[in-house]
Amino acid sequence: MRDRDTLIHRLKTTLRERLKQLGLERLRAPVFLATVDDRVSSEAIADMARNAIVLVVPESLKASKEAVYEKEDAVITFRDFFHDQIRVRRPALLVAG
Repeated sequence: MRDRDTLIHRLKTTLRERLKQLGLERLRAPVFLATVDDRVSSEAIADMARNAIVLVVPESLKASKEAVYEKEDAVITFRDFFHDQIRVRRPALLVAG
């Protein structure tokens, strides 16, 4: 399986339960966790980054001064996800369905 042909995108209300599940799984594809939670800590984001997991959030949260996402490289917006990860890097996923 090639990296350009697959990706894993998970959506959970809370990331805590999904992070525990991911700790038990051995995945051979990029992992993106989507959330609308504005309370994910810098430590949790750093832990995800160490495990090659990218957090995906709405643009409003990425730009928010109340959340820690603005300066985190391991946090991208939904727009970036769909443009960079799907349209640019994995265009075959757009025509696969």
